[in-house]
Amino acid sequence: MLDALFADSPHPLYVLDGTLRLMGFNEAAGDFAVLPLGGALGQPLRHWAAGLHQEPVEAMLHEVLATGEPRRDLEVAGGATPDAPDRVLALSAFRLRDADGGLPGVALSVVDATERHRAQVRLSMLREANARIGTSLDTVRTAQELADIGVPDLADTIVVDVLDAVLRGDVPAVESLGRDLLLRSAGFRSVRAADGHRAEEVGSVMEPGLTSQYEEVLTGGRPVLITEHDTVPAGHGGQEVAQANGAYSRMAVPLAARGGVLGLARFYRDRGTAPF
Repeated sequence: MLDALFADSPHPLYVLDGTLRLMGFNEAAGDFAVLPLGGALGQPLRHWAAGLHQEPVEAMLHEVLATGEPRRDLEVAGGATPDAPDRVLALSAFRLRDADGGLPGVALSVVDATERHRAQVRLSMLREANARIGTSLDTVRTAQELADIGVPDLADTIVVDVLDAVLRGDVPAVESLGRDLLLRSAGFRSVRAADGHRAEEVGSVMEPGLTSQYEEVLTGGRPVLITEHDTVPAGHGGQEVAQANGAYSRMAVPLAARGGVLGLARFYRDRGTAPF
């Protein structure tokens, strides 16, 4: 039965001995590029799955070995695989014994749960946003709530810029936007903000410039991805925030309400996280 399980399972399965050395694996595990197995047989977990060699994982495996109780869906995130730091793996394990009931081993199942995890994060963010954002008529407070909710799950740094006219009580229609667009920073949050540093202060002016993609966001009403190869005019807030926060992937999203334009939100991801 165990042989059939290993042969037919669509998920990677690994057999470890009592010291967590790799003793065997199925075909799906051999094809699982996330955990390459070249020269891994006989090696301890930390040698062939460095991202899994962390205290919760080893504690789970030792608990299964000691108690015989299976464990399911332990999620490992943030470094499970160094080349894909945003990947999330779901681990399950059950104890094995030889035919004579001798020294136990453990079978480890690994599933790429990245998309499931992202869906859960998005749902959680939507619920929090629905509960918090827009409960106040204070534009600056609402902008800050948007930034607070999106970091760190959506971006490493978020800046929310509001049209100066909005802060003065007006909500201009898209077709009324002129060539001289004046934006003011109204919200900011960053994973790097612990030292108190930020590239822009609330109320500071950020002028998109006639050729920048930020103007395209405002007048076109569409999100725009800005890669590290795209240029942002020197002296404009977007370039300064990107440099200050080590961002390499940027996205700008328009903010609209009641048929008018409020401003835009800028999202930045640092190197080491997946790009937008």
